[in-house]
Amino acid sequence: MRTSYVVRIEVPLEEFRRTLAGLDGAVLHRELSPGRVVVLGDRPLGTLLPGLAGVVGVTADLPRPLD
Repeated sequence: MRTSYVVRIEVPLEEFRRTLAGLDGAVLHRELSPGRVVVLGDRPLGTLLPGLAGVVGVTADLPRPLD
């Protein structure tokens, strides 16, 4: 099962994309707004993402009903 996280970053998106490429099983899904992205993982990444360069916050993206 894939996990989803909203990640706040303080580096340019392309720099974060390169950093994330080194984390096995993690995929940049989309940019929400400048400084916020959604990252998907094939395994729980909540303890690994905060340690990446340029990351200032990580929140588990919980499923919610569609309107």
